[in-house]
Amino acid sequence: MLKVLRLLFSFLAVFILTISCGKDSSTGHGDDDTSNESVISEKTKVIEQEENLTLDTVKENTLTYSYTGSKPDISTGDILVSVEGDGYLRKVTDVSTKGDKITVETEQAALTDAVVQGDADTTITLDFTAQKIGTEGVFKAVEGVSLSKNGIDLSGVELYSGKIYGSDVSVTITDGSIVFEPDLDIGFKIRKSKVEEFHAIAWGSLQFNFDIAAFASGGFEKSDEITLFSYTHAIFQMVGFVPVMEVITFEFKAGFEAESNTVGSLETGFDQTTQVRAGAEYKEGKWENVWEKSAELTKHDTTWPQKADFRFKGYVRPVVSVKLYAVAGPYIDVVPYLDFDGSTGGEYAWQWELSGGIESNLGFNVSVLGYGIADYSTNLVAWETVIASDYQESNGGGGEPHEYKNITFVTIPGGTFKMGNIENDPDGYSDEKPVHSVTLSGFDMSTTEVTNAQYAVYLNEALASGDITATISSVTGKTGDYSGREYLDLDDSACEISYSNSRFSIDYGKEDRPVIEVTWYGSKAFALYYGLDLPTESEWEYACRGGKQHKYGTDDGTINSSKANYNRNVDNTTDVGSYPANPYGLYDMSGNVWEWCHDWYGSYSSASATNPTGAHTGSYRVDRGGSWCDSARYCRSAFRSYNNPCGRVSVIGFRVVSRGVSY
Repeated sequence: MLKVLRLLFSFLAVFILTISCGKDSSTGHGDDDTSNESVISEKTKVIEQEENLTLDTVKENTLTYSYTGSKPDISTGDILVSVEGDGYLRKVTDVSTKGDKITVETEQAALTDAVVQGDADTTITLDFTAQKIGTEGVFKAVEGVSLSKNGIDLSGVELYSGKIYGSDVSVTITDGSIVFEPDLDIGFKIRKSKVEEFHAIAWGSLQFNFDIAAFASGGFEKSDEITLFSYTHAIFQMVGFVPVMEVITFEFKAGFEAESNTVGSLETGFDQTTQVRAGAEYKEGKWENVWEKSAELTKHDTTWPQKADFRFKGYVRPVVSVKLYAVAGPYIDVVPYLDFDGSTGGEYAWQWELSGGIESNLGFNVSVLGYGIADYSTNLVAWETVIASDYQESNGGGGEPHEYKNITFVTIPGGTFKMGNIENDPDGYSDEKPVHSVTLSGFDMSTTEVTNAQYAVYLNEALASGDITATISSVTGKTGDYSGREYLDLDDSACEISYSNSRFSIDYGKEDRPVIEVTWYGSKAFALYYGLDLPTESEWEYACRGGKQHKYGTDDGTINSSKANYNRNVDNTTDVGSYPANPYGLYDMSGNVWEWCHDWYGSYSSASATNPTGAHTGSYRVDRGGSWCDSARYCRSAFRSYNNPCGRVSVIGFRVVSRGVSY
């Protein structure tokens, strides 16, 4: 092999000298940097051109050679280039000779150390079909993956089988195939020992057939990925007499992300034909992405027994990666995927959606080409579309209103929903993510915010029972966990309740307005006094969305001045129930006043949860829903606000829930 390479390099060297019209392109730096003629540093030595030199060992930065005849001319500062193995490009830092052995200490060099001026550009087709494998390159595959005349057969490949949290879980590609032979265009331009341009772009038609079966004997959450096969092929491009060694690896990786809250199974799939062009270009010190895609998707039959909340994302992603002189270079992956999301409870007894999409990731570590080229990585813009869905309506929808302690309640049916910024709304905030799955038991919620009249009844009763103390300026807890805490700021001009002669009264005409200037402690104390509670943050959002995942807590999920009191369209609070109710029969879930929730404010977790009660400790309590003076952005179902629990504000009130227990 070494003799063949030396003959090849001898021929190329003669050919290059011939076409350069007598100019010696192997030495000097040259002044003409506008031509395409290659100019090679005089320090560059291609090992395969050294007739009497043979590489013995490579150990980290040390190269050991043996030689015959006269001692080879290798000195400090030389740039050694070779296509041996995966190739190497090294700068000599020290040389020692003993007998017929030369030991060379080196460090990684850049191609711009060896090449003053030169271009390289090639396009290759990554052909992994059965006819090609075995004739060139190295192919490795996991059990179950086989090659056909046209592509890859994945049928029967097991992605996972084992126990997770005591549950038996299995994920299998029951039927699958891939046809993808991408073209890879990789090249660069060097001028005055500086990389002016570099590009690596892959493109082609990806035909993807994917049927998958998943089963779990209990609740679980799992993600995993395996490499289905890899195909490695080495090439080199010539810049003058310098070989640019590239080892290209083409892999297919299959993976999944799944979660279920109980025993569940799923069979689903789709066909996808995608045209892609993905990569990046480096010009004038800046990177530009290349990302073009179009896709046609066809659903397959979906079988899901509607007994469990089940989310599943499955994908097979082709990855093209390149090593330059055995150093990591660019990688490009393209990820076509299917995403199943099935849930039970709420407005629908069950519902599911099957989506298909495509995304891509890039990474470019090409410092070996030249100094000053920054590493670069990015996620290209993803595309997704719903290709199938189905549902069955539930009998539940809030139920008939019922009274307790002069408060009207409706029953909110239990179920599972996605909590957070599910709309991926650009008006959303970071604390609304990650979107996560929450399962709730049924509960009763007051149809309106607690009114001045209802709160005044409580104050008079609590005063008589000795649970509170009062002055003309403030109401304070006297017993229980909140003893000494202020409940209501009577002294604020916005407060519509007053105290005199040992009696609480309400400003005329404000009886049905929501109570305000009430602290979290005052809200919680009211709830506990009647054996009720404040809603948890997840209960509040679930109820606000009305079983329909509505963006706003209105009758149809949209918001305007006829549906909610917000954005100063009235410029004050309004009587509760003045606007249409949401699908659960709840009024003013968006606007009028913010509403205290049970929870301490804290970050969301991506993990699914059942009846969560929020952070265990904190400095602030959550309030939700927006108010009469807030824009629509703050009235969204997903928006989260928080305040000091001692805070008494003219735009915060509360509503209550009954679930049989208090947190």
